[in-house]
Amino acid sequence: MKQIKMGCVTLNIPAMALGIMRMNQKTVPEAQVAIQATYDAGINFIDSAGNYLP
Repeated sequence: MKQIKMGCVTLNIPAMALGIMRMNQKTVPEAQVAIQATYDAGINFIDSAGNYLP
């Protein structure tokens, strides 16, 4: 997975992430499939923020 530099610090983060803000609307098997597919694609960043400020 491609990594990108975050801001002016030495932290590198994946270029892609899985957003799971509404994952609780899925069944457990649906959520497991989505998370496994994400992992299989090499994505290891899961954004679990509950909401975002405007």
